Amino acid sequence: MIYRDIEVVSGFNTYRLSDNPFTFDRLKVTSFNVGDLERDNQFETIDKLNGRFQTATIEESRKAILLIEYNVDKMAHAIHLRSQLADLFKGRFFVRELVPSNVEIPFQGFNEPDFEFPLNYASGMQLELMLSSISDFDTNKTSGEIEVVFETAENPYYESIGRSLQLEKLDSPYLWSSDMRIEMPLDSSKRAYTFLNVRSGDVFYHGTQPIDQFNFDRTVTIVLGKDTDKFSWNLEHSEVMTIEGLKLKAGDTIKYNGLQTFRNGVAIDEYTRLSQPFFKYGYNYFNINQSVQKIVFDMKFYNK
Repeated sequence: MIYRDIEVVSGFNTYRLSDNPFTFDRLKVTSFNVGDLERDNQFETIDKLNGRFQTATIEESRKAILLIEYNVDKMAHAIHLRSQLADLFKGRFFVRELVPSNVEIPFQGFNEPDFEFPLNYASGMQLELMLSSISDFDTNKTSGEIEVVFETAENPYYESIGRSLQLEKLDSPYLWSSDMRIEMPLDSSKRAYTFLNVRSGDVFYHGTQPIDQFNFDRTVTIVLGKDTDKFSWNLEHSEVMTIEGLKLKAGDTIKYNGLQTFRNGVAIDEYTRLSQPFFKYGYNYFNINQSVQKIVFDMKFYNK
């Protein structure tokens, strides 16, 4: 009986631990626990002053431990499990927890098959991990437990499975969970990410971890409303973003992806100040030096 599982998302492939082309149906999740952030607190001392003064806190990584129950027909299959698990958890991948929404087992008659719990995402957030180690286990036994240790790859933060534009349309309600504290009414201003014919407004960021680095997933797309040789706009928690020295036309599409700036698909970093959009939890006010046809905020939400 499967009453808990994990989903492994690697590239375009999605597998479940309980049923996948590497270990087949030989494994079950006993427990999956994610540790706290590992922090590097940095301090300085000042001559003739008591104590120390904190200069920075770097949130570096976090670990996750998966405890697996295995059951195989032959000892040879147990021997193969280590390499099969290494193949399943190759490279970087996202892990999503699956749990039953209802744990009540209905009455079952004699000889009826075991009741199968329908599993749903435990949360609308996922974590990008990579394999750290697979514990030793007794390959003389056809059943037992294996401990698998993971660590985060680049970002130690949870990221939303869904994107802001999916939240705006609510075309995939299963992507969101109550722990994300997101208002679900379609007319909520906290779910507006596409703005038409505007030069200012507020966009709501639902993550508790600010988007303040280049490796956080977000794209801001702006369609200009008129010709100009200097375009600039400001987002509350960002430096002013300016494009100048380039003749821009009405209908041009300007795109910021956190790393580069593009006009109609061509990088134009040499005409910018290299500033990019940052977001913090709550409403983020934006102001543009012209009325634009459209501005679209497409992003993930990050949580600690």
